[in-house]
Amino acid sequence: MSRIGRRELGLAAAGAAVVGALPAPARGQRAPAAGAVREALLMEGKRTLRQRVLSRPGASPVAAPGAAAGGEALNPLTPLYVFARHAAPGGATWLEVGRAARGTPLGWIPAERAIEWRHTMTAVFHNPAGRARTLFFRERDPLVAMLGGAAVDAEAQRLAEIAARPPVPDDFPVIAAEPTTHVDIARQFYLLPILQAEEIVFQDGRDFRIVEVASVPVGEAPPDEREFTVGVAFVVDTTLSMDPYIDRVRASLTRIVRSVAGTPLGARARFALVGFQNSLEVQPRLDYVSKIFATFEDGADPETFVRKIGEMRATNVDSLSFDEDSFAGIVAAMDRLDWSDIAARFIVLVTDAGNRRDRFSATGLGPAELRELARARDTAIMALHLRTPQGRRNWASAERQYVPLTTRPNLGTAYFPVENGDPEAFGRQVESLTAMLLRMAEQGGAAPPPAAGAGERDIAAQAALLGHAMRLAWLGRRDRAAAPDLVRGWAADRYRPEADNLEIRVLLTRNQLNDLAQAVKLIIDEGRAHMLDEAGVFERLRTVAAHLARDPARLRERGLETLGGVLGEYLDDLPYVSEIAALDRDTWRRMGAGRQTEMLDTLEQRLRAYEEFSRSRELWVSFDGGRDPGEEMFPVPLAMLP
Repeated sequence: MSRIGRRELGLAAAGAAVVGALPAPARGQRAPAAGAVREALLMEGKRTLRQRVLSRPGASPVAAPGAAAGGEALNPLTPLYVFARHAAPGGATWLEVGRAARGTPLGWIPAERAIEWRHTMTAVFHNPAGRARTLFFRERDPLVAMLGGAAVDAEAQRLAEIAARPPVPDDFPVIAAEPTTHVDIARQFYLLPILQAEEIVFQDGRDFRIVEVASVPVGEAPPDEREFTVGVAFVVDTTLSMDPYIDRVRASLTRIVRSVAGTPLGARARFALVGFQNSLEVQPRLDYVSKIFATFEDGADPETFVRKIGEMRATNVDSLSFDEDSFAGIVAAMDRLDWSDIAARFIVLVTDAGNRRDRFSATGLGPAELRELARARDTAIMALHLRTPQGRRNWASAERQYVPLTTRPNLGTAYFPVENGDPEAFGRQVESLTAMLLRMAEQGGAAPPPAAGAGERDIAAQAALLGHAMRLAWLGRRDRAAAPDLVRGWAADRYRPEADNLEIRVLLTRNQLNDLAQAVKLIIDEGRAHMLDEAGVFERLRTVAAHLARDPARLRERGLETLGGVLGEYLDDLPYVSEIAALDRDTWRRMGAGRQTEMLDTLEQRLRAYEEFSRSRELWVSFDGGRDPGEEMFPVPLAMLP
């Protein structure tokens, strides 16, 4: 038996909403002129959220309700805004729809040709490495029955094998399966809009989230016809006492670049070297915060590459803190190196310290935020943490940063401590890692992971696993893998606890993300200014938020009982627990200055992530032909919401 909690997310057909005849304009008021710029209808009970639907197959906008269809049909599951609802004689309901919340509508479609989409929640496939393929079931109950079995993974594999060999039996419950390669949403955008969601807990304690989704690829990306290439950027701490480790990285890169020069492998395996130190505000005598010593292009000429990496030296200046700005080095590698034609992207961090977490951090990002930015760019971060005796007090805090930073769904962590900072052990780790990466490039990513072993072999095994995931993504781009072509189906978020199949995200427009960033900044600023005055914090937030918000009436009428009142309506009722949104005056007071500071620091890191998402143009997709940049959309991970 299962204990089921059902959450409806706008499943009803679009015509199920309460509608009336389209009202005539009031006396003295003119009807909207043809082609006039208008705004979509608000959702019931909302002041800022507009009504949205997804088109069903065959939806073709016409000039007026009841008119004969003659134009081109919309692609199935096109996201649309609703500008008007009209109950025609005979009971049929029509919707006037458009692609943007503000603008000129496309025309009218029958309500039966649309699906209400209230929460703009969507599912995203995790990389299929290390897990079974996601299956989509025609009905809910067969999926629940499979999840309740003793061997869910094995049963899912059996059904996937049957689905791959049509024809299937008439009563076969599976209507579609995830492709065998990875559908990279950053390169091939798709929608799996969530229509319903349920949490299921079985008596043995196993729990699952099942979702009813629709599915449609949005556009078609060109095939990726390039070779499978591996790019590795070593990001190395160049502060005091790092010379022995710099020497070993430099020796390994020198040997590799010279050995592959002029060979086909030299074009498929590329290396770069980045250095980082600490804040120049804290210690102006340092040379830099981050610096590119050698790029991937420099490797085309081995002697130029060797000369450039030879310029990396550890500073003899005390940086005045043990934590350095390692995240600045990682961001420099992501932003300032050209990864555009590299399929398998690795950043290898080498440091004996944690990342600084104060206002002098150049990026302002936390581990979770930087991890999500790297994931959005399909870049794996690995960390070699030199646990030197001098840094003993810093070991635990650094590990708490680098484990989540290097963890990817279903693939585990790529954090590797080097005990006692032993230079020889470190050198062996680097050699093992680079050997595996070269093998991966030589075999087009097909190199199997070595047998799991202890100690120094683990880093090669982890690199092979990450490389396998990236190869699946590359194959998906090469073969133009797309989300399954189905209208509706049921799927589970995972088949076993340690391997997630689906990630839940919320589709936000640029305008909404900017509003969210503004609200988060407001909470940070007022929280820091009135940290010990809980009444002052909430009163100032209410006043300033009402002045800045697009919906000041909402704050005036509802007051500000919790910080959720400052955040946008699009976060209301989402299936995640937000400690920030639920925070009230009493809880704020009881937290004390230390916990308050920690919470505000976390919000600061979220804010920096929103800024990075916003400036990464390749992450955004437009459904209105690019006419309104504020309506471009990006599926934000639930973990990145405040």
